[in-house]
Amino acid sequence: MTRVRIQTFEDDGTTGQVFIRDTASPNGGAWGASGGGGGGTYGSATATFTVGLDSVTVSVVDAGVSAGSDIVLSIGTAPGREPDEFVFAPVHAIVASKTAGVGFDILVTCPDADADGAYLINYTRD
Repeated sequence: MTRVRIQTFEDDGTTGQVFIRDTASPNGGAWGASGGGGGGTYGSATATFTVGLDSVTVSVVDAGVSAGSDIVLSIGTAPGREPDEFVFAPVHAIVASKTAGVGFDILVTCPDADADGAYLINYTRD
């Protein structure tokens, strides 16, 4: 069985308590203290597509990156973009490489090569 842990923001009325779901637990999880104030490093990078390109690589300079860094990406809206553009020309982003003490590269793809212009890529790193 695959064990999955998901932190949700369910509230039991006790300040600072969150429910940690655990599929391997007989009761589905348990209440516990929240992780606190977060921390981490966050920012954004812009991937700019020109007509016909199906991928763009963006380099992020971040001296705090280590080989074991967890980096989470999300696609954001760039100024001048309409939300429906993300439906008709969806883009996907992955961390292509990490270099400890230097930063990381983000590979942004548009499978049908219909993306055009700037797409904002948000990132959070531990």
